[in-house]
Amino acid sequence: ALTEAQGLYFVYLQTGEEAYKKQEVTPGEENGERVRILSGIKPGDRIVTKGVYQVKLAANSSVMPEGHTHSH
Repeated sequence: ALTEAQGLYFVYLQTGEEAYKKQEVTPGEENGERVRILSGIKPGDRIVTKGVYQVKLAANSSVMPEGHTHSH
């Protein structure tokens, strides 16, 4: 899921079983449902598509909130 903060755009990459990294990206065209990412990720990267709010909370903690799941 694409998030925006102060004019910059980010996705969260899964780097381990319960490890995540905030990655700046450059968005391109969108159709209201999907956004093309022009740079910042590569094929094979595991991008969080659901539960981004929980990942943001966990980014400030070493513990993932209970009930957190992924759907890729």
